[in-house]
Amino acid sequence: MVGSCDNLGTNEPELLNQILGEFLAVVRSSLSDVELAALSRDPVKIRAAAHNAKGEARCAAAGGLAELYEGLELRANDSDRAVSAWLVACAASEVHRVEGYIQGRLGVPA
Repeated sequence: MVGSCDNLGTNEPELLNQILGEFLAVVRSSLSDVELAALSRDPVKIRAAAHNAKGEARCAAAGGLAELYEGLELRANDSDRAVSAWLVACAASEVHRVEGYIQGRLGVPA
């Protein structure tokens, strides 16, 4: 979950809000990239999309979301579509949860 200022290495609320706002602006696009990659069944695309999304999530201290993307990245070569679909669905749910937290913190209407 998105954490305190200390998790992001700053005690400056304005900087933290800026980081979270930037993450909020890209989090849906990253999820969409991961979803499309998973549908393609191309391990290279899945790994790349999950890796990029994982990095963005980590930068925003969204650890649970980063772990889900990491799981997808590590399982990109697996032929088990059910596992990939489950991880993507879990990531989508976590994106929704993180968005709600960030929107609440920033005072942005849902």
